[in-house]
Amino acid sequence: MFCLHCFRLNHFRWSRAATLGVIAALLLAACRGREEVDLPVRPADDELPAFEGTSDPALSQTLQAEAASTAAWVAEQGAQPTATDEPFPTLAATAALGTPIASLTGQCELPGDFVLHLRDTFCIGAPAAWKPLNIDGGLAASLNTTPGQAIGLQPDWAADADTCSLLIYVTTGDSAEANLQATYNSFVNRADLAELSPVQPQALGDLMATGFTWASSSGESGGIYADVIGINRVVRISYRGTECGLDEVLPVLSTLRFNMSQP
Repeated sequence: MFCLHCFRLNHFRWSRAATLGVIAALLLAACRGREEVDLPVRPADDELPAFEGTSDPALSQTLQAEAASTAAWVAEQGAQPTATDEPFPTLAATAALGTPIASLTGQCELPGDFVLHLRDTFCIGAPAAWKPLNIDGGLAASLNTTPGQAIGLQPDWAADADTCSLLIYVTTGDSAEANLQATYNSFVNRADLAELSPVQPQALGDLMATGFTWASSSGESGGIYADVIGINRVVRISYRGTECGLDEVLPVLSTLRFNMSQP
């Protein structure tokens, strides 16, 4: 005899067992799939993720902590000096200080108590009491000039040339700096030198020329200047003495004029 109650009971038991089996199979498959997907794989060194964009909270926190500690360490470190070679001294460019000596051309205009001194390539005026110095053949040759292109003057109040004297001559050359270099080097090597300025544009009152000034421990001082006044022609100007400042010779220098058309 067919038992409806027994059928329903057996069907319920079978359905429950089947359902549990299906659920178990699904859970097993899900676990296996999760293991395949979520297993961590260490990236290569050049593929390490940036902590700003990582989706792993643990990795992000670790990297942020390391970055913060590194920044704190850097902030505590003082700047360490780096040893470097001493730079070479550089002279600042000097602005124009006055009228270039080379631009003094034309006729000499003299005050009433000055007398005119003419040379082959220039003229100059000096007080009548100033004594012209002898620029003989030997001295002129040592200066690479001739007596006709050189003049020496001693003020009337100076006992001798060592007290105060002014020397002007024209020689060959196309560079004031090159003309002065050998003389400057000789001053550098002097044991009695107390002061020495660089070779650079120097003011001579309202005039300007390239040169340098010097002073010795014995009290003597002076200045030496040069300027290009024509093709292969350089004028050389110097004053020196124990009582010979620039102010003493400026009135005479202001009368200097060049005439390169003369032989």
